[in-house]
Amino acid sequence: MRIPFVNNDDLDATANRFLLKHHPGGTFPVPIEEILDVQMHIDIIPVENLRNRFDIDAYTSCDLTSIYIDARDYYGQTNRFRFSLAHEAAHIILHRDFIATKQCATVGDWKSAVAALSDDQYIRLEHQANVVAGGIMAPRKLLIARYRLHEAQLRKAYPALHSWELRGQIEANLSRDFRISTEAIHRRCEYIEIEIAA
Repeated sequence: MRIPFVNNDDLDATANRFLLKHHPGGTFPVPIEEILDVQMHIDIIPVENLRNRFDIDAYTSCDLTSIYIDARDYYGQTNRFRFSLAHEAAHIILHRDFIATKQCATVGDWKSAVAALSDDQYIRLEHQANVVAGGIMAPRKLLIARYRLHEAQLRKAYPALHSWELRGQIEANLSRDFRISTEAIHRRCEYIEIEIAA
């Protein structure tokens, strides 16, 4: 089964529909664990050394009822944990048919199923999940508003900051706001092309 092309605007729209259905209040940080567990009835199961042994943070069961996640992230409730949950939610939304056709009783089976994809198909699968996860965890309008707020506050407090220092501090603040990693925030800001105001 091929992973169909979905343009980025449609991926953002998918994230928005997810939020309208599961988190219409629009507050942040998005309670992704509660959405998956309570609303969608998906079990979140920690697995010891998942990242070290299999080089993945998380994966979704082929019956779409469970997300297995690295125990260190699970128990630490890290920002990486939250983004990984959103990433797996995106796979469930976008790639349900692909996942459901696989026979995977173990993480090794899952890795084999994904390894059977061509490089282009794998990149598409992961890109789509990352864009939707970013849209779920840091919605475009809210991210832009918070970016501009932090930018104004930092410019006032530290007028001598260089633009790269300013951007780094803004992204650190946004990471705390949305409770996802600064790397995920940085990618999301680049994706929606937020720039430092002149």
